[in-house]
Amino acid sequence: MDVRLIRHPAAATAARTAALIAALGVKLVACVPDPDCAQALDSETEAVAALVCQREYARLHDPETGARLAGVLRRTGNPDGARAIAGELLLTPAAADGLAVLAKIAMDENRGGQARALLDRARSLHAAQHRPGKLAADDQLLSRIFESQGNLVDALRALDTCIAEAREGRDPVIEGYCHMSAGTILSEIGYLDGASLELDRAASLLVLDKDLAQLALERTNVHQLRGRRPGHESANAQAVFEATRALAYARRAGRTGLAGAIEMNLVYSYAALGQLDEATAHLERARDLDPRNDDAVERAFLQARIAYRRGDHGLTSSIIERVYDQLDSDEDRIDACAMEGRMALAAQHLDRAIDWANKGVHLVENLRSGQSAIEPRSWVLASRRDVYEILFTALARAGDVPAALVAFDGWQGRSLLDAMSRGRTAAPDGIRDSALQTELLQRMFPVLSSAPIMQPASPAALLAALAQVDLVALVVAESEVWRITSRHGEPSIAHLAPLATLQVDITNFQSQPTNRAYGEKLGVRLLGEDAFRSTDRTLHVLLDSPLSGLPVAALRRGGAPLIASRPIVRAARLSALECVPAEAPRHAVVIANASGDLDEAEREADEVARRFGVEPHARAAATRRALFSAASTDLLHVAVHSSVDLGGGTLALYDDRVSAIEIGKQRAGPKLVVLSSCESAASADGELATSLAMAFLASGSSQVIATLRQVNDAGAQQITSAFYQANGAAEPARALALVQAQLAETGNTDWPNFVMFGHDACHGTSR
Repeated sequence: MDVRLIRHPAAATAARTAALIAALGVKLVACVPDPDCAQALDSETEAVAALVCQREYARLHDPETGARLAGVLRRTGNPDGARAIAGELLLTPAAADGLAVLAKIAMDENRGGQARALLDRARSLHAAQHRPGKLAADDQLLSRIFESQGNLVDALRALDTCIAEAREGRDPVIEGYCHMSAGTILSEIGYLDGASLELDRAASLLVLDKDLAQLALERTNVHQLRGRRPGHESANAQAVFEATRALAYARRAGRTGLAGAIEMNLVYSYAALGQLDEATAHLERARDLDPRNDDAVERAFLQARIAYRRGDHGLTSSIIERVYDQLDSDEDRIDACAMEGRMALAAQHLDRAIDWANKGVHLVENLRSGQSAIEPRSWVLASRRDVYEILFTALARAGDVPAALVAFDGWQGRSLLDAMSRGRTAAPDGIRDSALQTELLQRMFPVLSSAPIMQPASPAALLAALAQVDLVALVVAESEVWRITSRHGEPSIAHLAPLATLQVDITNFQSQPTNRAYGEKLGVRLLGEDAFRSTDRTLHVLLDSPLSGLPVAALRRGGAPLIASRPIVRAARLSALECVPAEAPRHAVVIANASGDLDEAEREADEVARRFGVEPHARAAATRRALFSAASTDLLHVAVHSSVDLGGGTLALYDDRVSAIEIGKQRAGPKLVVLSSCESAASADGELATSLAMAFLASGSSQVIATLRQVNDAGAQQITSAFYQANGAAEPARALALVQAQLAETGNTDWPNFVMFGHDACHGTSR
């Protein structure tokens, strides 16, 4: 419905104002003293402040007081009263304030377009009046409008402007709220560290109980989001601390509605911590604070979470089936599917588990089709993977191998896309830089989505590809390790063990991959006897998180490492097993020693460059431009410092640091990439999705040689030099296998950490 502005004469009489207030159903209380309206808004509950401001406005008919009254009426659930008072202001000097209130009412009523039009008019008047504090408030509302439209980049920019205007106008409250709003948006994007920093800045500016209650609630939300990531559940303890503070502030401020929301936050965190009696008590308090039963569905789902943690599967299921279709959040629906699927697995009701898991997978895929680059946050990735894991487990237990393989490939593809598009989880410096980074990710996301490595194969094509290769894939689903094997025939799936029973041996082996005893203990147990047969046929290996960092080449049987038996290629996913033609490179780009402290790397680069008749890009010539000039070339050799942070791998070039996600958005990547640098195959995510190696594969490279951990300059030079001498440029998998098998018998300790990713070179039939 359109809002028609109610216009009154500029000088309304006291009698008319009193009649208007009476018509709004608000009684003036004679015993209420006559403090200043502005002071009452700071020191009293909003209900009392509304009465004080009504008396003052009826007595003085001051436009500034009218603006305050309209605002408090809106906040206390009287939009008609607020609209009427705001309309009175439109022919007064407070017309801009009246327009701003009307814009807020329009926002409350989900009329974003009209809110923006009203706000633009208000902002124009405030600018003409040179009122930076009011402009700051306008920009705070503008950020809400952008946020409601999903435009978080412009919302952040509006808040950055808001903070500058609030400082100019010496309004610490508006500045504090703009920092708080920025914290909320940064947490939505996934920049939790940046969100915490903005909330800390808000805390230095806000002093009133009502403001501190909202601030503590926002901090609660950030800790709860941290707690959704696997292994970080204890963050809910800090969430409980903040929510308890928020509740005390809200009670002192008389904010009953806010108190109810805080109580539900406490229910969630106590349930996540397993403190179920506390969760139940706060659920009852939340119910008492909601006399109109507005939050009945959300409370019911919280009750289901408590029942699930208690092991009361019957109650959990009955609640979920009753409220599932009423849940507002896709994340809640996915969580519900995961709970139902796990309960069905526990009861060995495999058909039911498959049905619920499939329902969750369909939700995830529907979200994927319309998601933006800021949507796949770290805690979201974990919850979305859950339904795939449940589906895989149920199908594997049911013996439906083809369907289980399709499910596994589905979550591998999701992990790659989500993690690569996620970018950094630690926010850049400042709100404006965060907006720029997010905008960059939004531009990159469509490019990453269309990368060949992200495209799933059809079930028929997937099975056909498996029939052409030797494969071992280790899958971790529902904390259990499974092995998929294929030897040029029908694939099979075998359950190995709970991950927990293997973890110590895995950790020991990863820390000392050249330790023969550690490699022997895990070799056959993980890969099976057949993987170690001596053959020139390449073994394709796919390792799921948290096994992705395993240096498979060093696993042993009978004292001999796997790499001495056959070549190995690490596949990105099941649907990326095809081979590529074996061709000698005709052109190469060589980049090395950007920092000037890698002498062996530079000598290595000189040798490679001479081999291909090109000039190396070393030291000051090892630039961003040199790196991206290698697009579509046959071979790119890089020997510079690299590192891994929360955003993924990074190459340290002479003039810049280039991230994995920036590399991944390129097209026509070099056919073969040799990354003779530390941790170039590592990343902070389990699937190595944001590693430099995976970035080059996403950009279109067919084959990438990269390292799982830090390597010595001299050791790496020994490996790469021998690699090229063994015709590695044309046959990288076989050359690397030959070199690693030879070095396994020497003192070189870096050889297990070099890995070939991507596609094998095509060959005829082998034994």
